[in-house]
Amino acid sequence: MNECCSIAADIPERQRKILEIVLWVNLGMFLAEFVAGLLAHSTALLADSVDMLGDAIVYAFSLYAVARGAVWQARAAVLTTTACRCTLTIDSARRECPGQSRRIMRLVLAW
Repeated sequence: MNECCSIAADIPERQRKILEIVLWVNLGMFLAEFVAGLLAHSTALLADSVDMLGDAIVYAFSLYAVARGAVWQARAAVLTTTACRCTLTIDSARRECPGQSRRIMRLVLAW
């Protein structure tokens, strides 16, 4: 019976280690792409570096949630689901109403 519980107790520690590795890889990629984008005057590299930074922020929040326990893990799941739904809704509205991107963004920011 104790073996079962010790395996379950080890899962957050393994998740934490994996999240730390992925976080550092993403931060390294962000820095490399950001510097390369600046040096090459490449908007595409700068945009991808910002995407990497966004991923790193999500991994940092996940790392925080794993360390805090089940309640924070549930909150993190709700937050990421809500953010995904908002992103999809905004993108769908932008695609359905071509030429109205600025108006849609103003409405979203005012909300």
